[in-house]
Amino acid sequence: MAATGGEFPDVLDMHGLAAVLKVSHEWVRTRVKRREIPFTRLGKRMVRFTPEHVDAILAAGDQPALNGPLAARPTGPQAVPDLPPTRPVDIRRSRASARPSTPVDVRRKAGAA
Repeated sequence: MAATGGEFPDVLDMHGLAAVLKVSHEWVRTRVKRREIPFTRLGKRMVRFTPEHVDAILAAGDQPALNGPLAARPTGPQAVPDLPPTRPVDIRRSRASARPSTPVDVRRKAGAA
């Protein structure tokens, strides 16, 4: 049995789901069109939602606490993976190597497209 099963009828249409979730009908319609939420299609245009669909929609939106007393704290020291030694890279370039050795003609040629 669904956790929210007693709060609404067994099957909802788009307007009913929008009312339960307190969102607009357009929000529900867009998510159905993009297939981002679970639903049952009874015909070409008839879409219905069961209590299990509503529970899945709500569960998909659950976000873990990142701060505060309900946030999951790491237990114990965090291991840092061993990385192979790398050579330092000199990212500085000299002025001479930055300039091309020969001048480049940037003008268009008359016959080129």
